[in-house]
Amino acid sequence: MQEKDYGSGIKSYSMSGDDALKFLDNYGKGIGARDLVNEGATLFLAGKYDEAEIKFKEAIAQNPNNAVAHANIGNIYFKRKQFKSAISWLEKALSLDPKIAGVTECLNECRKHNIGASSVKTIKDQPNEKTKKWWEF
Repeated sequence: MQEKDYGSGIKSYSMSGDDALKFLDNYGKGIGARDLVNEGATLFLAGKYDEAEIKFKEAIAQNPNNAVAHANIGNIYFKRKQFKSAISWLEKALSLDPKIAGVTECLNECRKHNIGASSVKTIKDQPNEKTKKWWEF
């Protein structure tokens, strides 16, 4: 892919036909994954954790780097009090996006409840906000 800068932040990209098809395919997968995450979030808020988990896993199948989907599956396991599983999903979410909101705090909560697990230490997070955290809904 070649980039040409026209100034004022305007850029043009040129790529071969095969590269363009790959780009469009990945772009479409990103949109599909985003829609699946939104559907999963709606199901989660309705308390339909099993159905939400399916949607989040479908999103990950389309886009394995979707940190939000990983975090939400971690949140489902947190709600089920399956802290060891929640820790795995939340750690993966943080590895994909270290700045994803609220995940570090939820991970710390899981570690507090998962006494005796191999990974019990907590991580320092940004100062606490006075708003409801995403996993408390």
